[in-house]
Amino acid sequence: MQNSGGMARAGRGLAVFVAIVVALYLGRVILVPVSLGLLLSLLLAPAVRRLERWGARPAFAAVVMVGLSFAVLGWCGWLLTQQASDLARKLPEYKDNLRSKTSSIGEPFGGLLGKAYATIHELGDEVASAGKSRAAPPTGDCF
Repeated sequence: MQNSGGMARAGRGLAVFVAIVVALYLGRVILVPVSLGLLLSLLLAPAVRRLERWGARPAFAAVVMVGLSFAVLGWCGWLLTQQASDLARKLPEYKDNLRSKTSSIGEPFGGLLGKAYATIHELGDEVASAGKSRAAPPTGDCF
């Protein structure tokens, strides 16, 4: 009797867990923006309170801080985009440098890493050649 009561309790616990997971999955369209809004309000609340102490109205202080935070996020996104495009533009110039660095990866430690690198490279070549020369998979009956 005791074991069946424990099983029923575990079954109810599992059902509650599954119901919570399903509710969170289905409610993600609403819950994600709400949670991001709560996080943003928690982050900006001290600055808004400071502006209010300096004499700004609460709505104006909130709008200023939200606008300022979006401006900073936009600037960070622009900066990241500029850096990525600059790297993509200069990547051909770095090609020779990258090749020399990757070819000399095994030179420290007395060539131990070089031997491991060569072995891995050979295995990769063998796998690639085996994939090309593999016979076509059987079609039809096995007999």
